Parts: sequence; structure tokens; C-alpha cells
Amino acid sequence: MSLFAPAYYPAFRCIAGDCAHSCCIGWEIGIDLATLARYKALPPKERKAIFAHTVTQKGSTTFRLSANGRCPFLNDSGLCRLILTHGEEILCDICREHPRFYNLFSQQTEVGLGLCCEEAARLILTHPDPFALICLKDTAQSAPADPFEADFFARREEMFQILCDRSRPLPDRVEQLLANYSLSRSTIFDSDRHWQSVYRALERLHPAWDDALTAWENAPPFPTLPDTVATEQLIAYFLHRHLTGALEDGSYGVRVAFALLSAHVITAIAVAMGGDSPLATLIDASRAYSEEVEYDEDNTAVLLKELDRLQREF
Repeated sequence: MSLFAPAYYPAFRCIAGDCAHSCCIGWEIGIDLATLARYKALPPKERKAIFAHTVTQKGSTTFRLSANGRCPFLNDSGLCRLILTHGEEILCDICREHPRFYNLFSQQTEVGLGLCCEEAARLILTHPDPFALICLKDTAQSAPADPFEADFFARREEMFQILCDRSRPLPDRVEQLLANYSLSRSTIFDSDRHWQSVYRALERLHPAWDDALTAWENAPPFPTLPDTVATEQLIAYFLHRHLTGALEDGSYGVRVAFALLSAHVITAIAVAMGGDSPLATLIDASRAYSEEVEYDEDNTAVLLKELDRLQREF
């Protein structure tokens, strides 16, 4: 099966101890069955050292986090003691793959980088070229193309052609996307008070996100998206990652709206938060949004449902 990825994907490298928001802190780390088998095959002393820090409930095994939410194998320098001792091959799937995500199709797989990783967010938002997929592995296919997928790829290609046409101002490209899917501009960009109440009601992980929401609530309305490469890349990211859900329910417009709304909210929060470096603030707001909203399936579902409701009313 062929493998595709965004053009910026090969440049990604985990920055490990230099990361200010380590994925080894605050996240539940599940251990897959194949990795459990590898752990059980280790010499007794090494096996005992690992399983002393795991817990099994209802058939699932995870690492037991410390009181401050740190993985028990994260040292004071922000490095993984398991990797230092055994090499990267010792890692469980979730640690080895993060922040990657996969979109699976009948004849190809697409891999991307999740925005919740600060290095991935920096790479995505600062990538200078229009969004494009590159082939990492090509495999000859014999099965006929799925007609639903053919329609999906045609729709998505049209979206990216519109979004990435830098001969036009970004606001004009956004307006065309809205028009193509009969989306209400005011619902997404001119309804901050409504969306602030929706986002405030979502599940939250960290107090810092409360501060970000408060800053947004206290700021003047932010009615438009800035015409920047970073904004374009934000929209492209959310389309690439989330549009595939339309293969199941056909709700292309709702997912276009989700991409635009997410870019709008992230930008509005970044502007409200201020700081000496607007781009650095935008990158951190993107990472926090992804961690708090996008990586919580329940939160994402709430937003998609509300966008669907508003679109039907419109």
C-alpha cells in the first residue's frame, strides 16, 4: 500500500529534552500487547524494573504516572530512561508513533503530524510552501478505486487548490470555501460570544487553557483571519486530518467549517494572549488547542454537532 505524507513530514525530529510541553507528562500512556510481550521477554531484573511502574485495569496496561503526571521513565533532563537503557525499539506503539496520525484508504495510507506536539506545530505553521502530499512509499495497486474515495479525493483536491492559490488574498479563498459548501460566514467568524460559551463548556486538561479562554473572552471580537502563510497552513492541517470523517457521513461542509472555526479560534486566542513574538504565540495556541480540543474525541464531536446544527438552521 502506498504511503503519503505532507511535504514537511520528513523534516520532523522529536526535540526530546528541549521540549517545553513533553508528551511524557499529563498523557495516559497505554502499552500495546506486542510491546507487553517484549517487556515480558526481558531478563528478570529489567522486566521487574518496567512492570514496577505499570498498572493493568480491565485488560489494558498503562504506565503509572507520578503525582505530577510524569511518566515514571522520564528523567530530570526530559529524556526517556527506557530509550537510554534499551534503545528506541523498546518503546510502545503510542510513544514511538506520537505525534503521528494515519488516514487509511483502500489503496493508500496518509500519515501526518499532530498539532499537539510543539515541534510539529512549529514545523507545520512555518512551512513556506503550499500544502502538498508527497509519496514516501509507492506500491502497485490492483484493486479498483473505491467510488466514494474517488469523490472524496476530487473534493479535497478542489479544496486545496482553492486554499493554496496564493495569487489571491486568503480571505477571498476562505469566502470561496464558504460559498462552495453553503456555509454561513457569520456563524463561524462573527459569533465569538456563542463559541466562547461552547468552548468553555468542553472538557479541559490544564489551567493554562482556562487562561487562554479567559483572554479570548475579554478581548474585542476578532472577525477575520489574517492573510498569512501560518493561517493557510492551519486550515490545511485541519482539512487534511479531519476531512476523512466525511467518508462515513458525507458531511463535507461541517468539516470545512470545523477547519475554519479552529483556525479562527486559535488565531483569536493568540491575538488575545499577545506576547513579544506573534508567531511563537500562535504556535503555542495551536498546540494547546490541539491538545485540549482536537485530541479529545468528545470535544471534537461536540463542535461538529454544533456546526451541523447551525448549518442546518442557516
